[in-house]
Amino acid sequence: MKISRLALLLLFACAVTSQAQESPGGIGKFGSSVITSQVITSQTEQEVAPPTFAAPGPDYASYRNNPTFKKLRILSKPDAGYTDEARRNNVSGQVVLRVLFAETGQITQISVVRGLPFGLTERAIAAARQIEFEPAELDGKKVAYPLVVVYNFRRH
Repeated sequence: MKISRLALLLLFACAVTSQAQESPGGIGKFGSSVITSQVITSQTEQEVAPPTFAAPGPDYASYRNNPTFKKLRILSKPDAGYTDEARRNNVSGQVVLRVLFAETGQITQISVVRGLPFGLTERAIAAARQIEFEPAELDGKKVAYPLVVVYNFRRH
């Protein structure tokens, strides 16, 4: 049975909501919080600084516009290989991953853009972790750079 991502999200949201309602205090305990801009300490009022947000990450899109930018070079991309279960179920398609290739020569983050069942997504992630590459360079310094990596699973 194939369930869409939206259906899974709706099921998950319903489960979380029902669990919150069953917990002591219910949803109201969390939903009725009031955030004020002042804190009272020892009977004196102090202004609370506005929340600070982490600085946004690098603008990777602007790297390509810099004439000193040198793209990363993939030296080897291991094959992911089929799982027995995927082979039995005649699964084929693509696993699409967003991979952050760090300036250290290691892969630091992998997120799944599109996956496949029966362990094929996990195989693709494991294979992506083994990719060997030369890091990208900007102004002569090695820099992290994200790329989309695609693993094709085709039955022959």
